[in-house]
Amino acid sequence: RQYNVSVIQYVGELLRYLCNTPRRDNDREHGVRMALGNGLRAEVWKEFLQRFGPVSIWEFYGATEGNAGFINYTGKIGAVGRANMFLKVTLGLIKYDVEKDEPVRDERGLCIRVGPGETGLLVIKITKNTPFDGYAGDSQKTEKKVLRDVLVKSDAFFNSGDLLMIDHERFVYFQDRVGDTFRWKGENVATTEVEATLAMVNFIQEVNVYGVSVPGEYRGSGEGESDRNKNLMIFQPCDVSPNAPRRVKGDSEESVPVLGTQRATVMVQAA
Repeated sequence: RQYNVSVIQYVGELLRYLCNTPRRDNDREHGVRMALGNGLRAEVWKEFLQRFGPVSIWEFYGATEGNAGFINYTGKIGAVGRANMFLKVTLGLIKYDVEKDEPVRDERGLCIRVGPGETGLLVIKITKNTPFDGYAGDSQKTEKKVLRDVLVKSDAFFNSGDLLMIDHERFVYFQDRVGDTFRWKGENVATTEVEATLAMVNFIQEVNVYGVSVPGEYRGSGEGESDRNKNLMIFQPCDVSPNAPRRVKGDSEESVPVLGTQRATVMVQAA
């Protein structure tokens, strides 16, 4: 308001921090018409619009070293963009085995595209128009990001390391980072989906979900940490109902992993 700002940029949880501030009668009295950024959860997106008014939110997806990206200029809540015929030629979502930590290949040794509504690894074809220059001074790391023999023999794609989903309307949604998704009872479980579900509980202010090893099980399990009145609650799935987590212990506020970035964060207590 002081500087008559009309466009703001957000990163990660910034808009959630705004939503956690005390409500005021003049929350909608501002000149902001657009917010541009990435990492905005769908539930925070809805809450932000409800509280601060009809701000046009442009959520995007990209990486510094990546050779393509998306931007959602339509206002579709939760989406990072929309696929089109051009993108179909240059990128693909392929089946990924989260247990083996590698793409699924057919009898020809080629990768397999996923269908609408299915989660897959985002790969982007390396061409003259979509080059991948790699990492300066690290040829080994550069080579690890290149997938070969993806759709045809001898082709080369940039491995984003991200799991995305394209729905039947061709909207693109970020699902998870490779390594954060875990396998449970024969199903791939995206940690971000579990986070979004737990975050809908009104007394939970912050949630982080990650895969952990389960004694006696060959597969991992999901574990969630949530902040409630400076108490850290840790949830694990019950064998009786995998959809109903239970509280197994409480602890003081502490650092927990941030999904996707492999960094640590301090749980924030909302006012």
